[in-house]
Amino acid sequence: MRQWSVLVLAVTAFAPLVLSACGELSPVGTCTASQLAPAHVEVVVCADLDPAWAATAGFPDDGDVGPYTWAFDAEVVELLPSAPASSCGDAFTHRAVDRVVWLAVQDDAGRTGHLALGLPSDAAVPAVGDVLHVAGSGSGLTWGPGFDEQLVTRAGDLLAYDAGTWVGEPRTGAAGLHVREGERVCRASDECGSWEVLSAWVGYDGSAEVEIVPGTKTELGPLGVALTRYARMTSGATHCNDWNPTTWGLVAYRRAPG
Repeated sequence: MRQWSVLVLAVTAFAPLVLSACGELSPVGTCTASQLAPAHVEVVVCADLDPAWAATAGFPDDGDVGPYTWAFDAEVVELLPSAPASSCGDAFTHRAVDRVVWLAVQDDAGRTGHLALGLPSDAAVPAVGDVLHVAGSGSGLTWGPGFDEQLVTRAGDLLAYDAGTWVGEPRTGAAGLHVREGERVCRASDECGSWEVLSAWVGYDGSAEVEIVPGTKTELGPLGVALTRYARMTSGATHCNDWNPTTWGLVAYRRAPG
């Protein structure tokens, strides 16, 4: 089987993102060590599919360097009690996931494979018979602005989502999620320049928005959401090559009942 792993920063379509206007710098304090390196949570997806099935998903080849999108639909035929013989075995090494759920899956042509989901401990788990839509997109190899996203939905409802950007602002809109800029949390600087850490307001499918700061997790209607990072460069030109701390990351997942 061919393996293709989406290793997050973390589909195929984006809703417009509305950001509040940037005003003057608020009087905020210097970032603490924990604010500069917040606690991290991830959603990680790894698919090990029959080669003929994988060929239809649009996975980028190893030599591809440009933007990509991929997607496939899979029916869950078995929840596996332990990891199978799969090339996804090492996809979760050193990843910030609480547990890994292993699924035996098939497509409507009867082609088989394994799907592994690295999830937070309170995330809902797919059931046998569920049909999952699994999708992702990314900027590929780039020295400039980039992004990486992955999405799992069940009957159109968000099940797991992980998105990240670097040298760029948030981009989302997957399955009812929307994000807007929050407040300045703190500011920092080093020999290359200065930046600020921000909070974000996150909403989902009509639920009241919640404000969240990097490194924290909260409930949003039926979802759990975590802002893994949100920073923006505030200095101008720098003498440091390829230095830009502007970055953003969001994780969202459906919480288990109860």
